[in-house]
Amino acid sequence: MAGKIPRLAGNARLLAAAFAAVLGAAILSGSVAAQALPGDALLIEHWDGKKWTVTPAPVPPAGGSELSAVTAISPTDIWAVGSLVETTGTTPTWHPLAEHYDGVSWSPVVLPTPKETEQSGLVAVSGSSATDVWAVGSVGDRSLVEHYDGTSWKVVPSLRTAGSELAGVAAVSPSDVWAVGATVTKTGKTRTLIERWDGSAWRSVPSPNPSGPKDELSAISAWSARNIYAVGDYRFRGHTRALTLHWNGTRWRNRWSPSAAARQSALRGLTVTGRSDAWAVGSSRGAGGERSLTEYWHICSWHYSEVPGANDFLDLYAVSALSADDVWAVGSSGDAPQTLAEHWDGAWTVKKTPNPQIPGVLRGVAAVADDDVWAVGSSNAP
Repeated sequence: MAGKIPRLAGNARLLAAAFAAVLGAAILSGSVAAQALPGDALLIEHWDGKKWTVTPAPVPPAGGSELSAVTAISPTDIWAVGSLVETTGTTPTWHPLAEHYDGVSWSPVVLPTPKETEQSGLVAVSGSSATDVWAVGSVGDRSLVEHYDGTSWKVVPSLRTAGSELAGVAAVSPSDVWAVGATVTKTGKTRTLIERWDGSAWRSVPSPNPSGPKDELSAISAWSARNIYAVGDYRFRGHTRALTLHWNGTRWRNRWSPSAAARQSALRGLTVTGRSDAWAVGSSRGAGGERSLTEYWHICSWHYSEVPGANDFLDLYAVSALSADDVWAVGSSGDAPQTLAEHWDGAWTVKKTPNPQIPGVLRGVAAVADDDVWAVGSSNAP
């Protein structure tokens, strides 16, 4: 989203910039324009307790595809969402993409596309049950919400404010779903956007904006209806700073993050592991390059957590936990990025992942059990 540290490196960054220019400035960065590229191939990897391996997944015919997020309802009911890009001549067109795992194999699922002439894609997914799965993203310059009821996916009317995008979703129950992102005002300012589904309609919920010029949210995670966190970034004196918010059942409040003291930092992934515990991941930038950023919330404050890796470009995009001491984070490493997975069991360690092609990135992760963890993203030949 706007103001974030760039997601792609090397040739992929140049391609992303070129296609973002084609789509126009109305679409926030981090949306469909920063997802699938024409040469991308979706990537699904699985941890069996000993190693990561690539898992095959068929996709509809298209010019490229990427998966941005994954959620596990059960070991035999897992959803991943992202985008497909088709190229006719020199004009790329993006559409929503979903893949489903039934315990045996992955298969593509047809999703409704709001308008064939508008760019659209999904970047986050969450479900409270097998019959209540939500995915969010953008269509054109407006937010996109889709829902699965156990039979089929349908587009659900959202606030769909012009210049808005949803980047994260958390389903607490069928009548309590939260989505976060950003919206651009008529004066050109980017503000945090929080919407809530009450079982019948989406409604806007007031949210803090620390700076005003550029404030946005990238992820949300809920422990209960009264204990929800959201993360992102904001602009302060020309620099991007990490942003963390908390919902106590009544209102959203800013929870100061120590990484906000860094000159450049952004949080992109989040998981709540207990009533008083949560993990957030992202990246920070200094003179030495881009570095992974991890923080954990315990009792009453956020704390830094050191991440191994000597590379100058380390990004973490998503995090999932089985417990407070069993946490997985995924992202990319390197200027021409390679997939990256790290595990926390009291300390962070890198777990080697396969790289079918380089660049490669993992954008979503879902931990089901010690020997059952899924990660999704894409790979792209340089």
